[in-house]
Amino acid sequence: MLTTIKSLLGIQTAFTGFDVAILSFINSAIFSLSQLGLSAATGFIATSETTWSDLIGESDNLEIIKAYIYFKTKLAFDPPGVSFLVSAIERQIQEYEDRLMIELDPVISEED
Repeated sequence: MLTTIKSLLGIQTAFTGFDVAILSFINSAIFSLSQLGLSAATGFIATSETTWSDLIGESDNLEIIKAYIYFKTKLAFDPPGVSFLVSAIERQIQEYEDRLMIELDPVISEED
């Protein structure tokens, strides 16, 4: 997980100087996923050894969760210097949150 996010941030995976900060922001994003209803994220703490499947197994939501964690980490760790890019990332995060809430919300039958 850390390797993927570092790569997306443009940081060489061998460079470990920012690992603690990046992991902090990854865990913040995972906490947000927990609040959105991803039960696997509840109480989950990522480490440098954590894999994506440790968090969500073989879920079909894997790619959107990777992108969500990346964008949340990007804004916290290395936000763009241009406000319209920040706004674009924030809109993308909001779209992912909306889609995840729909996906993770249990279906209520008409009988309830």
